[in-house]
Amino acid sequence: MEYALALEKDAPSPNPFKKINNLKGLRCLIVDDIQLNGELAKQHLESLGVECVFEQHSSNVITLLENAVTGKKPFDISVIDYLMPHINGDILAKTIKTTESIRDTVLIMLTSSTRTSYTNCFKDAGFNGYLTKPLKFGELEEMVSFVWDNIMEGNNNIFITVDDFPSRKTGSLGDSALHFKKPSILLAEDNRVNQGLAIEILETAGCIVDVVTNGKQAVSRTNETAFDLILMDCMMPEMDGFEASRTITEKNNSDAPIIALTGNATKDDRERCLESGMSDYLTKPIRKNELLRTIAKWLPDFVDTECHQEKIMFSNYKVLLVEDNRINAAMAEEMLNDLGLLVTIAKNGVEAIEAVQKIKFDLIFMDCMMPIMGGIEATQEIRKLEQNNTIKYCPIVALTANAMASDKKACLDGGIDDFIAKPLKKNVLKSMLGKFLKPTIIKVHKVEEETVKNSFDPDVLKSYKHIMGDKFEHSIKHFIEDFNIMFSKLDSAYRNKNINEIHYIAHTIKSTSATIGAMDLSDIALRLEKETKIQIEKEQDKVILPEHIIDHLKLAFDSTEQHLQKVIH
Repeated sequence: MEYALALEKDAPSPNPFKKINNLKGLRCLIVDDIQLNGELAKQHLESLGVECVFEQHSSNVITLLENAVTGKKPFDISVIDYLMPHINGDILAKTIKTTESIRDTVLIMLTSSTRTSYTNCFKDAGFNGYLTKPLKFGELEEMVSFVWDNIMEGNNNIFITVDDFPSRKTGSLGDSALHFKKPSILLAEDNRVNQGLAIEILETAGCIVDVVTNGKQAVSRTNETAFDLILMDCMMPEMDGFEASRTITEKNNSDAPIIALTGNATKDDRERCLESGMSDYLTKPIRKNELLRTIAKWLPDFVDTECHQEKIMFSNYKVLLVEDNRINAAMAEEMLNDLGLLVTIAKNGVEAIEAVQKIKFDLIFMDCMMPIMGGIEATQEIRKLEQNNTIKYCPIVALTANAMASDKKACLDGGIDDFIAKPLKKNVLKSMLGKFLKPTIIKVHKVEEETVKNSFDPDVLKSYKHIMGDKFEHSIKHFIEDFNIMFSKLDSAYRNKNINEIHYIAHTIKSTSATIGAMDLSDIALRLEKETKIQIEKEQDKVILPEHIIDHLKLAFDSTEQHLQKVIH
């Protein structure tokens, strides 16, 4: 049992920040004498729909800005480095602000200095905000969005720093307070400084950390020990992180999520990580909030909710849920409603396209596999409507039961912004929502709490029971009967070495058990599904059947059946 009170806002000045709005259609000039820095910033903003031009020579900037005005395609924003060979950023800004035709250009400073004494200098030069290097792309997006929003509302004198961001002031997702129930984490990192920083963050958050310094050691260690998650540096001696990840996922049969630690964040790097079997990636230097948030995303069951005294809500945002499965849709809708969201449901891609032309949504959750029109095709059609300015840009998150690198790549290539695994888990869902929407933080006073300590996700099981109503007990009995039949078929398929049949049964068990919250059973079935899919795709002459996984699957079902019998009696 719990009750909640909204936190009081700081007084007297109002918070100038709102949710991140659409950046599509803005024109931005990026000025930096270091080509890599400029190209990375350009690539990231372009992925958000911003039209960018990169200029390496500061002496050319005034001419570029003036020519853009003459050509009736003026730049809305310019992101300018501070120290450059020809003209420093502050001098360049003063020139821009005293040149009539280009003085309205919004300016953001990039600087390697963290000294707050420079703030007034940048503000006096005409900047509306500044960011420190190395550039963090989430901060760049947030800065451009919030500065532009305020300029559009007439706040021309606004000056914003990273410390003004809501995430710094309120800890928007409570990342710094995240604590875990002793997950076992392998850290593969050869740099001692990065090692020390990561170990301190992880151990303080309750993680158990094992460290190796190259890819070969990582492969060997995962063959000996089952880890809950792996943090993998991409560039290491003897064997790099890409090869190590590929070996761990394909040969060691590890289903632990692998998070890449990389100094680069280009689209090619991202795709290379996914193709190597990695699940996600973080850019270095390691930052505490991003690291803990990512771990919470992939290990939601290890998040120690007892440590949280805040509740995250996303009140009154409009969400489109595109899902053809009635039960999945109802369960997802209930979770989203519990988080304060206003949900509209579409059953297929055609209905989704119709809905976005009638309602301005803040976020779309899109199932990938649907009749009439699938999620990726629907996403491509929605992006065409945005390009034609028929509708405004809206982020789209794929709902997928698959976790293979090829499936993730297909989502990204199709115009989808991110993806989340089905069935939805509340902790993962909240983390995903926090990427695109600004939450409301409310203080939670826990009076009494029941903790379900078993292999079930209590939120999913509760939702399923609520949806089924009087039919709950009957459906659970059917579930047990159907699974006994499936295991009989699985035994037969195993004896006959029918890898395709085993793959199909594993997929069915994974999806069905997850629907009622039997997560242990679902996770083991997922491992079996992945293993058989790899063998099917490779068309191996000799079928190697993972007998130990099948044994684990049977044990997990026995435990599941015992728990379900207790639930219905």
